[in-house]
Amino acid sequence: MDVQAGPEGPMRTYQARRNPSASEPHMTASEAAASRGSLRWLGFSTRMAQAMFRRWAPLALVLALLLTMGSAYSDPTAASPGGREGASDRADPRPVGAVAKPSTQNDPDPQLYLPLILKTYSLPMLMGVYTTGWPGDTSTYTNELTPLDTWTGKQHSLVGTSIDIEPSSGYQADVTDQLTQIWTHGYTPFVNLMTTTTAAAIASGSKDAALNSWAQYFVTYTQSGTRFAFIAPMPEMNGSWTPYNGCSPHSPADFKNAYARIQARFAANGVPAGSVRWVFAPNGYSDCGAITSYYPGDASVDVVSFSSYNQGYMNYCQKGTPGPSQNRWDAPSFTFGNYLPTLQAMAPTKPIFVSQTGTTADYDTSCRNDAAKNQWLTDAFNYLAGEVHVKGIIYYNTRGWENIDWPVYGSTSLASYTGYVTGAANPAYQYVAPADLKNASLLP
Repeated sequence: MDVQAGPEGPMRTYQARRNPSASEPHMTASEAAASRGSLRWLGFSTRMAQAMFRRWAPLALVLALLLTMGSAYSDPTAASPGGREGASDRADPRPVGAVAKPSTQNDPDPQLYLPLILKTYSLPMLMGVYTTGWPGDTSTYTNELTPLDTWTGKQHSLVGTSIDIEPSSGYQADVTDQLTQIWTHGYTPFVNLMTTTTAAAIASGSKDAALNSWAQYFVTYTQSGTRFAFIAPMPEMNGSWTPYNGCSPHSPADFKNAYARIQARFAANGVPAGSVRWVFAPNGYSDCGAITSYYPGDASVDVVSFSSYNQGYMNYCQKGTPGPSQNRWDAPSFTFGNYLPTLQAMAPTKPIFVSQTGTTADYDTSCRNDAAKNQWLTDAFNYLAGEVHVKGIIYYNTRGWENIDWPVYGSTSLASYTGYVTGAANPAYQYVAPADLKNASLLP
């Protein structure tokens, strides 16, 4: 159990899982500064491109229509090919096509069919948060989430939580009541489905009774399928710090079989198909085999996510742990960009969430540097806004059981880090209500 008032919280084994190997490239202070400059230019360029598209797209459509009409009448025997109009970096392309009916002796006048414009706008970026208080307690919203939303200037769309397959406070409180609190307060639940046993044990069916109960109480929460949640079974399975990891003598196949077993129990217990968005949620850094070896497959996954934190010199400053493998400051282009290409290549049609992230203020051996943390937060939001496959970020706004300085707001012993507010002001990030998100496409 960690700092939450309830029985479970997000996974807290930070020191082990957040330490990329020493062989991974370090980022010098000059490189970090250059990266921040590039990120600021990327954020500006992205917003400028979006503004130009919104301004000039209508005129472009009119010109395309006029050209199509001219082409159709000048050559009535030719069909104009369908085209694809340009789009902003966060919007889906909109196909535009015009076809003229060829002339015949009985029909000397060509017929013009106006272009069909399919408006398939993509969702905005979703912001989410993990809280210090338990999300099943109404005081968490009064004392934490509402003030955080007000301070940020935008409401968060997601609230992250962790619930064990065998919850210590019972299924009614931890599943039905907690998720209902999140939903009725205007947030969509993002559930890390935890267990203290191995993936092989779950795959064998030894936890079927617990899974059956979990699913049945989840059905009650869904209210006949009108509610949903993101559920990430056994997150960070590629890290040796989890009991269900795929390190020898276990294997990634154990995880994939357990993932399928969980989904089968949900289906067998009547969980409406539209009430779960299934999430594959590895850690970015892996010490138990390649991330791709754990992937259950596109048919079993709705969202791909990953955990990645900038721990800076936190281990040196807050734990007294020296050594380059334990301490380094990483820009967002490394914290996230080091893993995104793998996920995009593995599942090119799936949206990506950063399902757990945070940053310390310990910039170097001088330790706390609030300005550096503020800059990292702003850069992180802008960097992710420029990644077309990324659709959400869930920030770890709690110290966790290790008492690390991840929070950006609400901690009595830390500053309020306005770099978070500045980054969240990026227009790519917008609130989406739970009912709207349930029926929305997340396709990148």
